[in-house]
Amino acid sequence: MISLDPAWVQGIAGIVQALGVIFALAQVRLLRLQITADHELARRPRAIEDVRAFASSLDRAHPSARRLVDDFDAEQVGFLMKRTPFVLPDKNRKFAEYALSDILEKYPLQPVDGGFRLNEAHLAHLLQLCLGHLNQLETALLGWFLGISDNKVVEDQFKYAISAPNGHYILEVFREHPNCRGNYPAINAFVARVRNLPVEQPRESIA
Repeated sequence: MISLDPAWVQGIAGIVQALGVIFALAQVRLLRLQITADHELARRPRAIEDVRAFASSLDRAHPSARRLVDDFDAEQVGFLMKRTPFVLPDKNRKFAEYALSDILEKYPLQPVDGGFRLNEAHLAHLLQLCLGHLNQLETALLGWFLGISDNKVVEDQFKYAISAPNGHYILEVFREHPNCRGNYPAINAFVARVRNLPVEQPRESIA
């Protein structure tokens, strides 16, 4: 019978124990990686679904209203909120006609020298479009805001709505009005995030 040195046996046992610990740690690490991979895999379909749902909710009027009102200053946003008629220059006519196309037959734009007047009916419709557009976008960005959808997909798909050269930050002046302030945390966070990213040439689009 072979007699084993107790010190040697103890050494072998220590090595086996150490290898067991290493194996267990490796299993834990692999499990964490798998959980992370599964989480990331689930985030992308959520982001794609958010983008799809938002795109399907769009018509020509909503983004046209955003593009028009993004040019408003604080005083004009105040007029919009109170439905107080005011005059815009002709350079804004195209987006006004797109945004108000559903009501222009009944309430045509009234031309004035170098511009046109938005009446109470126009402003009520425009206000409804802006609020609807912001609510739809806030819902679409909620998964991104909560960290449950893919950041890159969402940021790539929605940053077109921001045009830094034109000073357009998704109805920022409108959102800062007391009637709206604090109502759109996901949009606020998204705008802050995109402002710190390299922004590609903006896609001026009405669709």
